[in-house]
Amino acid sequence: MTEIITFLIAGIVLLVVEIFLPGMIAGILGGICLLVAVVLTFTTFGPEEGFILLFAELVFAVILFSLWLKFFPKSRVGRAFSIDLPGVTPAMPSPGDLAGATGRALTVLRPSGAALINGHRVDVTTEGTLIEAGADIKVAKVEGARIIVRRL
Repeated sequence: MTEIITFLIAGIVLLVVEIFLPGMIAGILGGICLLVAVVLTFTTFGPEEGFILLFAELVFAVILFSLWLKFFPKSRVGRAFSIDLPGVTPAMPSPGDLAGATGRALTVLRPSGAALINGHRVDVTTEGTLIEAGADIKVAKVEGARIIVRRL
């Protein structure tokens, strides 16, 4: 019984360690520990208890994973793992929504490069002229996924 509890605790600890030390080694070892606990339960106590432990592990895994998805990205540790660019929002508009919008060149546009338009970093192309980084620009037209800009 103590071996089963030891493997359960070790598996949970290793899965938590995987959050802070990505590389899948701790996660794989944690999964193996949890699997060994189930196998030991099957061999020690029989199939009924083995299936109960397996089902309990699966239920707790789903619940904890759901909670992790909900709360981890907003936590202090979760924010440390994400890239936050000031002034840039993550949701991208469709190129057609940018027609007529104004923005600023983030890179030298010769004739293509990156620009900040309506708070979004987008790849743009000029009408053929060179535009320096930091210059104010306006979306002249949108051709499919191609955004064509000109200097303001």
